[in-house]
Amino acid sequence: MFKSYGLYSHIRANQLRTVFLLTGFIVLLFALMFSVALVFEALNSDPGSALEWIISQAFEDLKNSWPIGVVAALIWFCIAYLFHQKMIDFATGAASLSRVFRESSRRGSIIFLKIYAYRVAFQFQHFRLSKRTR
Repeated sequence: MFKSYGLYSHIRANQLRTVFLLTGFIVLLFALMFSVALVFEALNSDPGSALEWIISQAFEDLKNSWPIGVVAALIWFCIAYLFHQKMIDFATGAASLSRVFRESSRRGSIIFLKIYAYRVAFQFQHFRLSKRTR
């Protein structure tokens, strides 16, 4: 999609991808809202109603309810921005380095740090390999 040649071009490419993903989320949310409105209008219309009329009513429903979709997306973006690192740490079982050093000093050996570094390197290698196979 976007090639990156240096650190700043890599950062810029990531920023553009992020904007596309966030915009795509809002578009997907609007598509979901339209499909729900379409099903709702189809179920509540008179038998034999024209398809064009049902679609126009669904568009009217979407025109009236788009602020709800935008507010829902903004709330989700705020939750994701504030708690994304905590969710990732919880999902991966990550620990802060200060906790690792505290535990290593209690044990009184450098072996713990070597094992921890090996474990982190192994998880990173596994993550990179699993990412390639997707």
